[in-house]
Amino acid sequence: METLALQETLFLNILQNLLQISTVDENSYCIICRSQNDTNTKTDWAEITVNDNKFYRPITYTVGKCTADTTDTIILTNTNLYNLNVASSYLTKPKINQNVLVQDILHDFKPKYARYAEIGIIKSYEKVNDFQIDTCLKNYFTISRYLHYGDVLTIDMNKYAAEIVCSGQNITQNLYFRINLIKGPADDDGGSNCGYFINSKYTTVHQTTSVQCFLPTIGVECNNMNVSVRNIQNVVYNIIPDGFQNITKEIERMILPFLFIQPHEISLSPVFLLCGKSGTGKTSLISAIAKKHGCHYCYINGILIQNSNPAQSETVMKDMFTNISTSAPCILHFRNVEAICEDESGNKDDRTISYFINILKSINSKYPVVVFCTSSNEEKIVPALQRIFLQTVRMENLNSESRKLLLNWILKKACLSYEYVDDIVGLTSNFVFSDLIQLVSRAMTIHVQQFKTEAEFFQNGRFCSLSKTDFLKSVDEMKASYADSIGAPEIPNVTWDDVGGLSELKEEILSSLLTPISSNNLYRSGLLLYGPPGTGKTLLAKAVATECKYNFLSVKGPELLNMYVGQSEKNVRKVFTRARESAPCIIFFDELDSLAPKRGQNGGLGNVMDRVVSQLLTEMDGIQKSVGIFVLAATNRSDLIDPALLRPGRLDKMLYVGTCNDAQSKINVLKALIRKFKLSEDVSIENLVNYLPSHNVTGADLYGICSIAWLNAARQLIKSIDSNVKNESHAVIVTNDDIMLAVSQFES
Repeated sequence: METLALQETLFLNILQNLLQISTVDENSYCIICRSQNDTNTKTDWAEITVNDNKFYRPITYTVGKCTADTTDTIILTNTNLYNLNVASSYLTKPKINQNVLVQDILHDFKPKYARYAEIGIIKSYEKVNDFQIDTCLKNYFTISRYLHYGDVLTIDMNKYAAEIVCSGQNITQNLYFRINLIKGPADDDGGSNCGYFINSKYTTVHQTTSVQCFLPTIGVECNNMNVSVRNIQNVVYNIIPDGFQNITKEIERMILPFLFIQPHEISLSPVFLLCGKSGTGKTSLISAIAKKHGCHYCYINGILIQNSNPAQSETVMKDMFTNISTSAPCILHFRNVEAICEDESGNKDDRTISYFINILKSINSKYPVVVFCTSSNEEKIVPALQRIFLQTVRMENLNSESRKLLLNWILKKACLSYEYVDDIVGLTSNFVFSDLIQLVSRAMTIHVQQFKTEAEFFQNGRFCSLSKTDFLKSVDEMKASYADSIGAPEIPNVTWDDVGGLSELKEEILSSLLTPISSNNLYRSGLLLYGPPGTGKTLLAKAVATECKYNFLSVKGPELLNMYVGQSEKNVRKVFTRARESAPCIIFFDELDSLAPKRGQNGGLGNVMDRVVSQLLTEMDGIQKSVGIFVLAATNRSDLIDPALLRPGRLDKMLYVGTCNDAQSKINVLKALIRKFKLSEDVSIENLVNYLPSHNVTGADLYGICSIAWLNAARQLIKSIDSNVKNESHAVIVTNDDIMLAVSQFES
């Protein structure tokens, strides 16, 4: 029998739709989806077996299947599943077994009401006062709750303490309690193993001191309340964002030993470092892992600790860490850990660092406390602080498959549908987790703006389905907003139609870029384009990037050079780092001779250029390990480039991009340049070629002729408008006279 555990709110919504009543004990009920074609929905009691332990639970039978296989499915809450699995000892994490078996149906079973119960709130990092606790318990037990000794209760504040939530008090959505003692009626003969009903009318409920234990684990979530048993599999999503599976497995492998073993049995302090760029999803991932493993999530921001006075920083830190031990088991998320390494003046703060290390080592609790420090700038973490981390995990840039999974997960979480995710994923290179969330949010905003009235918006299905146009506009807006700030490479808008001729070079570059050179899937790492200025080397590289859907990172040689020692080499490393983050990507080095001249010829410059060339060689040697990175370089003086760059494995092949010396090549270039012009009927490109020089005509020369011709036609249009000459279209029409005038100006 398959088991599906849901959050309490969603389960209660389904249960109320099935039973058509509003007062239902969601933490005790189970729903069985029968594989056979039953026609009735009925309620009974069942004997359930989990881990060889027997429990009684109310069962609701329903019609239809919620899974694709032929087995029955039992649906229950996360809290109910946790209570079926909980062990007698609360010092270690209970292993949640999904194998829930219904052994027998008890048609005549009638539980008794308990006469006395003691309930303790489970401690958390967030402070809750007595009034909030009393309000929750009072409202929660207005209906009968079937409970055992040791059961955990999950009480939704939005449902059972709405007046507190509406008052604006800053509290968590759910409060957790545990049954510390439950006593049946005086004539009970040991039936407590079956559990009792607790109701404020018949049971004396006494609140005891707070307790510590693991929380019910959360595997899946759902934000769609318009859900039935039949479509439940289509709307639930994993608590861990899809696309983070690999890093989640790595983190779980590190922390699980500390969750299942009591702290006094191991001498290590579970302190880990999670690094990644801002927006990669570090906070979301740690919070989701805490929910998945039933731990409290505690959050501290290192920026709020740092102060000009170290004593004040220590006081703030001590206050923040006061409740950590009593909130265990918990996962403590210490964000921006690099902030405590420096004071407000930017100087190293040894005192605060030392106090932070000591306070982490002094955390003493009988329940596990796992600490995750996160940073978006690992370089600022001092060595003394790095030594306390058992392991360091780095969130790398997302590949296309991970972005696809994350985008589908975000859409499912937002209750949206979209069919063309593959088309959008190719345009989101270098996007991180927060960028994908922003992408969907902007697409929703654009989708709403097309409706003129609120009635039209609701009539057309609201946000049920977004169009491809919504996402394309959203991508364009984000790239326009963030390209300059994050230095994101872009896919240029240059097609083969913009490149005249050069067909042989096109085929050579594409075959080198897309086709392996052997059966071992070895690809060329780069090509060198050389030739006179203006022959179209840069234009050709952009067209290749556009047609292959590669990002294009253009680098001018001189812009990498810097007067400070080591900065030029660092700039070279940054270029290749950005390319790896934006893969698939083409790195185009223009004027390569200025960046990589022959070594040993610039002794008077402190060997700066020699070090830059060496760094460039080192980075290019690592390209073979990076999938989706290709180097194109261009130069007018190939004889000045260091020979080490031109060997196989780096710039494997040199391609000459020459001038237009034959009539056909000139015609091809001219057609590409004037394809968007409006030409008069007397214009003949074939005749025009006869008036051009026979040799050494570059694409830049022909571009100059075409631009001058269009400018002459525009001037004629302006004169005709000023002289009130009738011209209905007001369009710039290039005539043969305009072109001949441009040719004469070019020759002069």
